[in-house]
Amino acid sequence: MKDIRGLFRNQIGLTLVEVIIAFTILTVVIFAFITLLTSSFTGIISAGEKSFLNFDAQQQMENRIADNDAYFTPNLTLEFSDTLQVAVPGGIVEVEVQDGKRKSTLTTFLPFTPTLVLNVNSLTVGYQSLTVDGIGNNTDFRDDTTLSIMRSDGIDIYVSPLSVSYSNDTVYDEITGNVSFTIPAGLPVEYSPYTITLTTSYDDKPTETVKAMLTVKRIRFIAVGNSGTVLVSPDGYSWETRDVSIYTDLQGVTWGNNSFVAVGDQTTLFLNDVYNYENNYVADNLNDVIWGGGIFIAVGNGGAAQSSINGKDWTPINTGTTKNLYAIDYSGSLFVAVGEDGTIIYSTNGTAWSESNNTGATLYDIVWDGEERFTAVGDSGTVLITTEADLNNWQIWSTGSTANLKGVSWGDLRFVTVGMSGVGLISNFDNTWSPASLTFNDLYGLTWGFNLFVAVGDNSIYTLLHGEDEWIEQEYDAVGSIYLNAAAARQ
Repeated sequence: MKDIRGLFRNQIGLTLVEVIIAFTILTVVIFAFITLLTSSFTGIISAGEKSFLNFDAQQQMENRIADNDAYFTPNLTLEFSDTLQVAVPGGIVEVEVQDGKRKSTLTTFLPFTPTLVLNVNSLTVGYQSLTVDGIGNNTDFRDDTTLSIMRSDGIDIYVSPLSVSYSNDTVYDEITGNVSFTIPAGLPVEYSPYTITLTTSYDDKPTETVKAMLTVKRIRFIAVGNSGTVLVSPDGYSWETRDVSIYTDLQGVTWGNNSFVAVGDQTTLFLNDVYNYENNYVADNLNDVIWGGGIFIAVGNGGAAQSSINGKDWTPINTGTTKNLYAIDYSGSLFVAVGEDGTIIYSTNGTAWSESNNTGATLYDIVWDGEERFTAVGDSGTVLITTEADLNNWQIWSTGSTANLKGVSWGDLRFVTVGMSGVGLISNFDNTWSPASLTFNDLYGLTWGFNLFVAVGDNSIYTLLHGEDEWIEQEYDAVGSIYLNAAAARQ
């Protein structure tokens, strides 16, 4: 025990000097480490800020390139040998972004490639001759500039000198060069798209060629109305007026035999894809028309009806009723027409007609669902439905609406109907209806095609897309008020 206590008494501790030296060394190490961390962190922050500046400069550079926004410089000469040199016209694009002391500068050479942009890049069948502006970048249009239009099969169909409205061969200037030329009427849709080619000159150099594409689209939808109003659309969203030299009211329209046929007050209208339209007088005021069984059948006031094989030449039919007939549809084997005071008549051939049970309420439209059922709509929210085999037994479906229903269509596995005061109703193949207020204007016509419902009426065109429940209002180019009575889709 004594030896152990002696051992501990002989241990020597650290002196004050040693402690101070150790602390100083530790402090130096910690300070160096902190300085290293601070420097690294500062470097990271600085690099990040520099990256942001570079990214901003890159975006500005890309925008300048997209806009051909460059300063003219002498041509860039590429030397491939002593005898082969290529001069590339172009300009310098320089972007500088600065934030405090930091700065990012990017510079590139932009070759000036002649381009052509048309202010009209698509037309709808039936357009009239129109003047088109071609906007040329890096192109100096001259008086001897020529135009050619080439079909999709490579055949040129039109060559003409042009009238130059203005030209400017600098890209940095906000004013770009343009040229005016005429597109002739009647470019067939079968050879679309067309290549518009302008042969011109650049900076007094030999002639060069600039090109643009022009598409001619089929008419997929048509709407007709009062005072001979006709609007056509390639997609249901953009609508153009057509002058068909009719001034009486058009009430109904259909697609059949590769043509649209419309009927109205003592008139019929035939219109096809090459826009050969023909108006014909008939003695009756007709309200609707349908194609079926190889013939067009039109019905109208006082029980009037007309038939036509070609949509141009019409023959009167005796329907056996004197009631106004407002609508007609075809199932594939049976014509059914509806009208005033609940009148319903039917025919297998369009010539011999029989009358179904009178339902009382005036009916304004009827549609076949493509499989087994006819649905008719009319006054005070009336909806009637029956099968082709049971035309004397119409079931009444309750819509919950008191509005007069003017149009009905079937598509997208649901019935849709529209009517007065902009009412719209949708039923998913059962006796339940979902209301939708489209507009305060009255709606008279409805059609389905290309996954789209199109409703038309007083100053109104609305569309309902496949699977959607929200109607979208569409614009049209008509001036003033329009009153549309019916619409049809290409089938």
